[in-house]
Parts: sequence; structure tokens; C-alpha cells
Amino acid sequence: MKRGGKVRCKGCGRRFKKSELNKKGYCKECAEKRLLKAIEQLYFKKGYYYRKWKKAYEKSYEKRRKAIEQLISKQGPIYEKWRRGLEAALSRLPG
Repeated sequence: MKRGGKVRCKGCGRRFKKSELNKKGYCKECAEKRLLKAIEQLYFKKGYYYRKWKKAYEKSYEKRRKAIEQLISKQGPIYEKWRRGLEAALSRLPG
């Protein structure tokens, strides 16, 4: 910590105790402004936060699509993992 145990907010630059800042290093007012900015960008579907969210969503969607294709085609590591889990569960059933 710097100067008497206080650090600067990344947004406004004012000094706060480290415990008064969030994990990203912003004070409550700056964190609230960032949150409102993100909500606005998601609502209007443009801006940095929207592009970041959309990229993560598309990556997740592609990963799920590939996993489903492997299950349908009955080949690949996803299918093998699923098949082994299913066999293990069936082997534990009585009878």
C-alpha cells in the first residue's frame, strides 16, 4: 500500500483505503457509473461492454454447438466422456 495505507481509485483518482475499493480498484461511485454504462451499452447493443459480452456469448455458443455435434455423431472426446459416465452410472444400478 502507498502513503498511509491509501490507494487511488482507477476511475476518479481519489485516495481510499484499500478495503473501500472493489476488486477491480474502483470506488463505489465509479463502480456504479461503470455498471450503468455497461447496462446502457447492452440495452442499445453497441459499445465496448456489448462487444465484449457478444464475443464471450458467441464463443460459448460455438463450444456448446461442437459438443452437441460430437454427441450426435457419436465420436470425439465429449462423446467418449459422456459414454464413460453413462456406463459408470448404469453399472451402479441394482440388477
